[in-house]
Amino acid sequence: LIDSGEYEIAIQRLKNMDHIQNIEELIKECEAALTDSKYNDAIALMNESKYGSAEQIFIELSGYQDSDALAIECKYQKALQYMEKGKHQWALNEFLELGDYKNSQAQMVVCEAVILETKYNEAVQSMNEGDYGYAHSILEGLNGYKDSAVLDMECRYQTGLKLMKSGNYKWALNEFEKISDYKDAADLAEEAKSK
Repeated sequence: LIDSGEYEIAIQRLKNMDHIQNIEELIKECEAALTDSKYNDAIALMNESKYGSAEQIFIELSGYQDSDALAIECKYQKALQYMEKGKHQWALNEFLELGDYKNSQAQMVVCEAVILETKYNEAVQSMNEGDYGYAHSILEGLNGYKDSAVLDMECRYQTGLKLMKSGNYKWALNEFEKISDYKDAADLAEEAKSK
């Protein structure tokens, strides 16, 4: 088993042979060989651009050779892969954990910009399809990105109009009061209140 590199099984079997002389020394040699084997596997995975799998092994091997540094490099490379695949939120999460490593801060800015633009476009599309409630739920979280604040008021305005048409004056009033300075929302609020 040792000769064929099956160290984990060898270690288990050796632990059952505690009556043999120098068995502890042989177990330690197997454990060292197993650690070295895992390290080499992680290097191979890294060379194949399988950064997530490599990172997990390097984390498991923390403290061995340069495993800690390589785990961080794998996380960085994995974040770049996420960006290439258009998974900017996942990439952003990785870069946040990396802090000041390499150009992680700059990559975070890029990810945040892409995420904001994607959400903005999704909200505009929802508005164009008449789904003002969903568009509002996106726009209110964009913190003034582009004209999102104005679009959000338009969503509330259109929602208020729909509610008025369907006779839901109380809910319409609620929407119009929140945007009283927008278009004729103050007048519509009064109309909803009187009805």
